[in-house]
Amino acid sequence: MSSDDKGSIKSNKLDDLIDNLISDEELELYIAEQNDGLTHEEREKIKRENRINAINQWCAENPGRDPTRAKDKTIKQLALDEEDELRIEKFTRDNPEKAAEISIRAENKVKYRKNSQTYNEQLPRDYLHNDSYET
Repeated sequence: MSSDDKGSIKSNKLDDLIDNLISDEELELYIAEQNDGLTHEEREKIKRENRINAINQWCAENPGRDPTRAKDKTIKQLALDEEDELRIEKFTRDNPEKAAEISIRAENKVKYRKNSQTYNEQLPRDYLHNDSYET
């Protein structure tokens, strides 16, 4: 298989993804995965490690201070994001049935939004007037 064949296979996959009306987020994830070779989970793990390292470095520079109350908005947001991650992990560990139910509900909402169609037909001004006469 030549490199041209591999390129055409990748472009076919991309065309298939676009044809299936995927969301912008999924398309961005696919493109990012193709560029750096990392999956979404691996990328999220790296982001979390970087976040924890930044928080630990700030705590070393500012002993005895809470990073969630930092004046530096970046550190404050990183600390709040990490707290959210920990809270979600704890909830998922303590309530697996409820977490599964929430996950299914979220997936169903995404499916519903993907399947809903928007009609952008421009109707004439007297559409309702004419429609009432017709009915």
